[in-house]
Amino acid sequence: MPILIAKTYDDKVENIVFSKSRELAIAYWHGKGIYPHTIHIVSDENMKDHPTGVLPILSTKRVKIDSFGRNPKEYLVVE
Repeated sequence: MPILIAKTYDDKVENIVFSKSRELAIAYWHGKGIYPHTIHIVSDENMKDHPTGVLPILSTKRVKIDSFGRNPKEYLVVE
């Protein structure tokens, strides 16, 4: 079964699901009010002859956000 990644018009990840089919994933997203511009599908076929054997799906990074010079907080954001 594939992993489907819903992306916005500017290629930002909006939602990721593991689904039996693309149609079921779209129905799920529509139920949540998500209308992806593009859908990236990750399956076993992506790993065939892949040079590293590792295919990243989602990456994050930690950033500190300072609110007007007071109490910077650390957040985990999607890259």
